[in-house]
Amino acid sequence: YGTGQVMFFGVAYSWARNVELANCTGPSFSMVTTYRSVVRDSYIHDTLHPYPGGAGYLGSVEAAASDNLIENNVIVRGNKLIVF
Repeated sequence: YGTGQVMFFGVAYSWARNVELANCTGPSFSMVTTYRSVVRDSYIHDTLHPYPGGAGYLGSVEAAASDNLIENNVIVRGNKLIVF
């Protein structure tokens, strides 16, 4: 899946708070097969591939991820800010 800086994979009730994620080649954060996990109060910015195409994601929620919470974040300067 992703090559990001924070990756939740197959977890429940996990969290990331007050983190700064920047200059990643894949999604800065990924939530894959997660349940009730949280990303909040963080600064997620700048991708190394800010052009249209198959990259430039700052966040990714995918593959049976459900009931997760992403709130109160600053997410800027990416091609696609969050993909679900």
